[in-house]
Amino acid sequence: MAKNVYIEAKGKLDLATRQKMVWFKECNPYVTIIFLFMNPSNKITKRSKTSYGEWATKEGFLWLDFRRNWIDAYKHMIKEI
Repeated sequence: MAKNVYIEAKGKLDLATRQKMVWFKECNPYVTIIFLFMNPSNKITKRSKTSYGEWATKEGFLWLDFRRNWIDAYKHMIKEI
């Protein structure tokens, strides 16, 4: 099992949370955070073109889609960390 890996389950990802997660990642480079999104296609705001999944990828986070077989995807992802 991988050490220092945390799954952060999110249904809504507001600005304050996004900023906090980026800050936490910068302060803890040896911790891996994997987002588990209820719907990674949701936009970060109503007017934004950026989805949760796109934001996570841009910021260097790994992420999983709750609607798909995320447990198997997690097992595969963990092998590559």
